[in-house]
Amino acid sequence: MSGTERDDVDFDRWMHSKFSFEPRQPLVMRQLDKAPITVTEMHCRSPDPEKSSPIPSEDSLLVTIHVSNSPTYDLWIANDFLKTNPLAAGTTVLYDLRSEPSVRVLEAFHHVSFHMPKSALNQIAEREGLATVDEFRLSLLDGHQDRVLATLGKTILPSLKRAEHANRLFTDHLTMATASHVLRTYGVSSGRSPTRMAEPKPLSPWQKAMACEMLRAHLDGGISLDDIAAQCGLPALEFARSFRKTTGMPPWRWLEACAVGTSRDILLVRPFIPLDQVRDIVGFVDIPHFVSAFSRHVGVHPEIWRVQH
Repeated sequence: MSGTERDDVDFDRWMHSKFSFEPRQPLVMRQLDKAPITVTEMHCRSPDPEKSSPIPSEDSLLVTIHVSNSPTYDLWIANDFLKTNPLAAGTTVLYDLRSEPSVRVLEAFHHVSFHMPKSALNQIAEREGLATVDEFRLSLLDGHQDRVLATLGKTILPSLKRAEHANRLFTDHLTMATASHVLRTYGVSSGRSPTRMAEPKPLSPWQKAMACEMLRAHLDGGISLDDIAAQCGLPALEFARSFRKTTGMPPWRWLEACAVGTSRDILLVRPFIPLDQVRDIVGFVDIPHFVSAFSRHVGVHPEIWRVQH
């Protein structure tokens, strides 16, 4: 991809102005030198039957994952008309926003979109030792049947419903996974060979202590990977890989285990406390996530564990 990056374009505001979709606070999932990757849930029940104005040209990629079956819709790419085919739930469509796409949608739709500026993708490629990308393979009519992206889109939905309480470490992890998969699967290389990343080194004792202290102080996940890495004197990706080598799990999973441990302590000293209050204290976005994490780390549902103890 090439072209001029437009920092003044607010894609989410454009979407709100064109469609009556349920408002969700968009997540800035990874801030990379003022080039944030954002994710937005779009659940439109009453679309405007008129053709939308074009999205102002910008050097970005829009990755749209359909949560439900999607009807056909009219699409214009650089003023060329395309009649799309129905898209099944889980289908992903990638849009090059340099092409100033316009749409006309006549039926309700529900999808999750990752808005990825090229500058952010380039930085992720560099940090992950991937080749830089000039173009992407796009299938605008039928989309891509991509199980990885379908799973990532489904996984982020609970965080979008309570974006103000989202676990930043978890969304950082999802962003990196999504961007890396898009780069590896759909990117057309510029020809530069990727740099092979060296085997990560374990964190030093002081780095591990610093990272764990910061994580314990933010059980709700309200701290970014970059914040912790900076205190340890490492780039974010290098820190994440070194943390995993040291502890056997990524930072967000370690934090999850720590939060589950705290929830067990709460259930012991306050045996009649409702689970939703425990979930709020330890920072899980909703009850299903709390129960799933507790069961994964402890082996039983928290209510069963409470009765047993």
